[in-house]
Amino acid sequence: MDFSGFNTFNFMSPMGTDRPGGVTTPLSMMLAGAVTEELQSRGFALSDEPDLLINVFINTEQRVDVRQTPTATGFYGYRRNRYGTWGGYRTEVRQYTEGTMVIDLIDARQNMLAWEGIAEKRLSSNASQINQQQVDAVVGAILAEFPYTAR
Repeated sequence: MDFSGFNTFNFMSPMGTDRPGGVTTPLSMMLAGAVTEELQSRGFALSDEPDLLINVFINTEQRVDVRQTPTATGFYGYRRNRYGTWGGYRTEVRQYTEGTMVIDLIDARQNMLAWEGIAEKRLSSNASQINQQQVDAVVGAILAEFPYTAR
């Protein structure tokens, strides 16, 4: 896609991280701030009549990771260095939360997706304690893949 016609941006209302009824969340505010900073550093301007509309979605999913590792036991006397037997398997089960952030850049004139950036990460147990620095880092990593800088 030719991005040369895109110089201004604004956000969808409501964004994908807002509550039903258009209630803005603190996370939406942090995301809007991070995206605004990144795009302005690339020459884009915030506008009431934007070329690009920005939407951000976040999804979390509970995952289970199961691993089986063979365990060796029971050696045969003097041959212990050559012949071991498998004693069975050790099974480890780990539950974790995986988070996915998607940033959509939508051509406002055609109402068509122009670019999409995605980041996935295993979240810590303190996922509810997300701060602006963490949001800035993820948004920066996603938008680093966007192939255009505005005039």
